[in-house]
Amino acid sequence: MTILNYEDTIQTRFGTVHYTGRDASINEVILTNKESKSSYSVSFTDFSTSLYVDFGSFIDALDINKDSTFSISFLSGDGLSLYRDIVVFDERIDSKSDYTQNEESGTGYVFG
Repeated sequence: MTILNYEDTIQTRFGTVHYTGRDASINEVILTNKESKSSYSVSFTDFSTSLYVDFGSFIDALDINKDSTFSISFLSGDGLSLYRDIVVFDERIDSKSDYTQNEESGTGYVFG
């Protein structure tokens, strides 16, 4: 899950999504608002371990708020899904203390 700052995303129109996945060139990024089911092929800049993703289509359509949940898919030139993630905003979720550690490294948490 990627957690972005809502105010920064609205002001800059962009968010950074870190990824690991298959070794291939990312040709397209599809961003879907899970509540409204609106999907856009969005512009992006690839930094090899993260993408700088344009949320402008949702901002222009007034289809984004602090409670929005997005699905993001990175696709190769032949349409193969290279990576998928969920994107939420930090104002939507509770603090880290509301989550339970889920694995040994101390970085995986589940709500509850």
